[in-house]
Amino acid sequence: MKWLYAIVVLLVISTGCRSHATNQRHVLLTWNPSSTPAVTYNVYRSSTHGSGYKLIATGIKYPWYKEAAPEGTYYYVVTSVDRTMRESEYSAEMKVEVKR
Repeated sequence: MKWLYAIVVLLVISTGCRSHATNQRHVLLTWNPSSTPAVTYNVYRSSTHGSGYKLIATGIKYPWYKEAAPEGTYYYVVTSVDRTMRESEYSAEMKVEVKR
């Protein structure tokens, strides 16, 4: 049963990921919330498509994340963490282009 739980959390995150750069060089990521209670999220970022993700935020309580970012192209993924500290697989990748 615990194995199924992790799969369900992954599907919830990967089906609703959205991202965009705001007009003030901020990146806003949003995703569908997990239906599992007591879940937090981790956010990872890379400048390379498909690999090299670095953890940039942990313990996010809400299904959104905002950060200031310099000009460039970034790739983000999100994971969920349950109350026993099990982390899901990466969500679908979200590409963001920050421009002047």
